[in-house]
Amino acid sequence: MRRWIIFCLAILIVLLYQNTSAQLQAGAFLGFKSYSLKSVGTLTENGAIQTTPSADAGGTVFEFGGFGGYTPVSAGIYHLDLQLQASYSSIGFYERSYNSTYNSGQFSADGWSGATTSNIEIEVLGLNRISFPAFKLIEPYAGAGLSFDIMSTSDLGYGPPYANTSGTVAGKGQFKMGLVIAYGVIFNVAPFLSPYIQLRHLIPFGSETQLTNDPRWIVIIKDVPSYFSLTAGVRFDL
Repeated sequence: MRRWIIFCLAILIVLLYQNTSAQLQAGAFLGFKSYSLKSVGTLTENGAIQTTPSADAGGTVFEFGGFGGYTPVSAGIYHLDLQLQASYSSIGFYERSYNSTYNSGQFSADGWSGATTSNIEIEVLGLNRISFPAFKLIEPYAGAGLSFDIMSTSDLGYGPPYANTSGTVAGKGQFKMGLVIAYGVIFNVAPFLSPYIQLRHLIPFGSETQLTNDPRWIVIIKDVPSYFSLTAGVRFDL
């Protein structure tokens, strides 16, 4: 995981040095991320494997992050922005899957807790931006890039009534990749400072998501999280 982060930073630095006159940019954003994770799964309990019913583990959560980048190409109305973007979100995939299979609130009622999945997402984006000389207030843009997701699920806790004693099952850390499509609008309301709206879609690579990593209780969902994200932020031209 650390190698991929260093690789992304190296790409951005190399491209920047190729064009030292490029316009630098940085910013921050916050908004909402709607995850989709719906499929059958497998549960391995003390070595016995069973297939679990199809369940909806997705949901909408809060997201925040920031980005840095520069504009290597600026020709007339066309501009190319290269950005390295990082964001954070957290969602209880296992709890939502459990409640979807049984009833709302059943996860806690049965003595379970924890198993929250935190996601640090790093994206390398190429965004094509258009400016209008006669109407400089807005600049629409669209582009795509690669997403590198560092996902970590906290330990799953259990207790009565599931078990007479309390304990934990180790969570699982994973690294996922995918294709990101991004588009939005920049509002040029002040020099060097521009609010913007961005929408992103993730098309993930892979076939399954493992949430726990304990031989006593291994939870695997036969799907990989995709998402739709809507964020608002501020861009600073440096």
